[in-house]
Amino acid sequence: MKQAGGQLAGTQRSVVLGFAIGGAAMMAANQVIAVLVLRFLTDNLAISAGIAATLFALVKIYDGFVDPLAGYASDRARTRWGRRVPFLLAAGLLMPLSIVGIFAAPSWESQPLLLVWIGVMLALHGTAFSLYTVPSTAMIVEVSDDYHARSSILAWKTYGSFVGQILGSSVPSWLLESWGADRAGHAAMGWVLAGLIGALALGSIPLLLRARATNAEANHPGRFTDQLRIAWGNQPFRIMVFVHIVFMVGVATASVSNAYFTRYVLARSDAWLGLFYVFLTAGNILALPAWLRISRRFDKKNAYIAALAIYGLAVLSWALAGPQETIIVLGIRTTVIGAAMSGVVLLAASMLTDAVRYDFICSGQRREGAFSGFMSFVDKISNAGGLMIMGATLTAMGYAASSTGAAQAQSTSAVFAIRICFAIIPALAPLLSIFLLRGYNLTEPDLVETVAETPLAAQDVGLDSEGTAAAAAG
Repeated sequence: MKQAGGQLAGTQRSVVLGFAIGGAAMMAANQVIAVLVLRFLTDNLAISAGIAATLFALVKIYDGFVDPLAGYASDRARTRWGRRVPFLLAAGLLMPLSIVGIFAAPSWESQPLLLVWIGVMLALHGTAFSLYTVPSTAMIVEVSDDYHARSSILAWKTYGSFVGQILGSSVPSWLLESWGADRAGHAAMGWVLAGLIGALALGSIPLLLRARATNAEANHPGRFTDQLRIAWGNQPFRIMVFVHIVFMVGVATASVSNAYFTRYVLARSDAWLGLFYVFLTAGNILALPAWLRISRRFDKKNAYIAALAIYGLAVLSWALAGPQETIIVLGIRTTVIGAAMSGVVLLAASMLTDAVRYDFICSGQRREGAFSGFMSFVDKISNAGGLMIMGATLTAMGYAASSTGAAQAQSTSAVFAIRICFAIIPALAPLLSIFLLRGYNLTEPDLVETVAETPLAAQDVGLDSEGTAAAAAG
């Protein structure tokens, strides 16, 4: 598959569609857990916010260590279906089981036993997520060698993620509004989401089987310390890691507090929680083409800074929100946040793939899985940090857990804690990210110049869908 000028004319449409469908499946799987699980644990299973968040965070840390292993295994795998696809198949089978296991948890009276069950199911969910996202992210670097074409491929994957955002956030919220937010309603919702996510994940595999594979031997560092050393030695990647950690801590804190913010600050039902993600997705979709054009005219870094700034200021405005606001006001604010978020997600992913491409140009070694696994590890650790902040803040300020599934009377300090987690912390994170981004200087001319100066870059040869050699477009 050969790209020129950032266009997708030479890329098989079915492969791009496969990335989009897979993106939808994994975003839905991530969102249904991120948005609803913590509230399910505190308001349905009567688990305290501190214990629930700690359990969730510990599982995220476990997930983080699974990610480099998934990258290592997929880099070294040799099968008739390629290096990556068998891992996607395993994920597509395991993910639905974990979602049903969480939301249809047994009605055991022993809370410690219930905590063990939830922990195992969350770990299974995280393992499946790693087995899909790490290899599929590595595939994007292999599919295209063009600086702007990778952005275009990621844009289509991002469009798929927007669909997954609706499926994993709005749909379950509306189902709970219709069926009730008690344990029976959560169980029924879990079965529906498990079926949708499983169908999408497995449906993407026949399409991704047609993706270009690489014939270069993977030179994957086996030990995590070696992966850390390689990542640290790649300056563009190192900077993006720090930027990503800070930003994702804020996003994780906002994601897990959204259901609480809807119920206790806005005093609205789960119907609004579903609408929130409709408005957010509308902003995502409407703004994405503009961010692509902006990044090509002003370069990715400048566009990324603009997206971070808009996002931070828009999120900060939630600090003034309350029950008095109309749906129109809430919708406009959420749409603006979604528009900025689409630029942040797209450009961060594109800049990270550029940094991984830079590693191959300089070293001649295929280590996409190592970088993908390490970046996914960073995501999980960042999520764990956000969860710990959320749990500690709610616990310290007196949030009261229950088993009814309905809103409970909360103290003024507990409601203020929710406001801090949904508005203040997520607004500060992107502003700090902008400061950390100052040293990132990898641009398209830099990559072209490095290719010209590095003999190993001339060895970048892949295999097309027919198994014949195809020269990579540098």
